[in-house]
Amino acid sequence: MLRVAFQSTISSTEATCDIQYGNVKRPTHTNTSWDFARFEVAAQKYADISDCCCGFALLNDCKYGYHLSDDTLDLNLLRSPKFPDAEADQGSHLFTYSFLPHIGQLDQTDVIARAAQLNRSVLVIPGEADIPVPFVITDAENVTVGAVKKAEKSDDLIIRLVETCGRNGMINLKLSGKAEISECDLLEWSDTEKLTVNDDNSIELLFKPFEIKTLRIKR
Repeated sequence: MLRVAFQSTISSTEATCDIQYGNVKRPTHTNTSWDFARFEVAAQKYADISDCCCGFALLNDCKYGYHLSDDTLDLNLLRSPKFPDAEADQGSHLFTYSFLPHIGQLDQTDVIARAAQLNRSVLVIPGEADIPVPFVITDAENVTVGAVKKAEKSDDLIIRLVETCGRNGMINLKLSGKAEISECDLLEWSDTEKLTVNDDNSIELLFKPFEIKTLRIKR
């Protein structure tokens, strides 16, 4: 097994671990039998240890086994088990991980945005283009656009928004043009509320912590 570990002077009883559309807290201590039995925890794009003043995060683009211990973040890079596949993990491996110190607690930093950038490589398309006009913009750093896609059962356009920091708050969403917008359920089966579009093609949305909103643009 190949691992990489980062130790700091920051100590915390819990770490924040990334999951899809949010994060969860995991203990860094071994006070109970369950804690002693826990060798790794699963996290997607990052794990973070912070105190009231500062912290550090370990980002990755494809490795999800973290070992948490007081002031240390440890990431599993490679396993070569002999069972059930005697040839598992052989060959060349390409991955990226990053150590990111920061000021303030996790929700006061750009750790989540940096982790997302690490996992989304730049897409280059040959050709020439004018200055791009974003189709949709939010004014809140804690709300991200998770998807812009065609609806499953119609030609309508679907926008999925996600609150990523665990905060309540009102945000402003601005579109590139006038549109009829309604909120629908996650499966896109039924609309729940028609939204009011302001004169500047913006709408106001109230988000709960880690809430997912799905908007339908009529076409």
